[in-house]
Amino acid sequence: MRRNILWLLLILMWCSKTAVSVEKDISVRYCEITISEEYVNLFHDIRVMVFFTVDNRGMPINIKPFTPFYRFKNEYKAIVENEAEVCVEKWRFQGFSGKKGMAAWHFSVIYGWYPLYIKIGDFTMSLDANPKKGDG
Repeated sequence: MRRNILWLLLILMWCSKTAVSVEKDISVRYCEITISEEYVNLFHDIRVMVFFTVDNRGMPINIKPFTPFYRFKNEYKAIVENEAEVCVEKWRFQGFSGKKGMAAWHFSVIYGWYPLYIKIGDFTMSLDANPKKGDG
């Protein structure tokens, strides 16, 4: 009798995990942020971050762009942050409902564009728009 109850509990646990699992589907397209020559020469290393939450349709909401540590002119900062926000608005994260996310662009004069870093919940990914020679 105990063995049957144990098997029943194991089957119920397996069924509950299977029923709760959600298929995840990510759709992200790389966008390059416009960096003016004035700011490239002034800062040499520029980062732009965007924070967001994923709604129940997989769409980023409450998007908050952030350009840390730079004293950009207000109009240029607005352009950079708007480009980042428009890019993120087009992304989709099915199966990540309610999760917090962030994206980080990083440009340096020496290297160019670093891979775009994206974190959504516990999941991370990088999109390299500046592959080195010989990388394929």
